Order: sequence, then structure tokens, then C-alpha cells
Amino acid sequence: MSTRETNHESEGRELFQRFLEMKCGGNYSEFGRRAGVSKDAAMQWANGGRAPSRRCAVIIKRVTEGEVPVESWDLPPRRGRHGQAA
Repeated sequence: MSTRETNHESEGRELFQRFLEMKCGGNYSEFGRRAGVSKDAAMQWANGGRAPSRRCAVIIKRVTEGEVPVESWDLPPRRGRHGQAA
């Protein structure tokens, strides 16, 4: 099972969660409306249940105006780096 399928911890997930809170009020439906994806997909990405496909990562980058770069989904969480929080 790949990390894209379950329990996906990444810098991208952290950045995406932050964007959802700051710009969408934590509302998965609002992000889904902006991105043209389901609220369930946004919820899975934010909660680490699944990483977005490359195509969806590009959409996320566009909607977040670069705050969540495509490559961030492949990086370890910032809080896991050197034992420090992001």
C-alpha cells in the first residue's frame, strides 16, 4: 500500500490544513467549491487519509495561489523535522 492511499503525513497536508483554516474557515465544502472537487476529497487530504493525485495537487497549488506547492505532498511533515513544530 502506498503512502498516497492511507495515513499520509506530509508537509503538503500541514500546509493544506493551515490554508483551509485561514482562508476557508475550515470549511471543506468551500474549498471543494473553489477547486471543483468534493468536500470528502478535501477532508481526506486535510486529515491524512489520502494524498491528492498529481493532477489534484496542481489544482490545490492553483487554488491556494502557491501556498501548497505540488512537491510538498512528497516531503515529510515540518513538525517531524529535527523534532520541531512548523
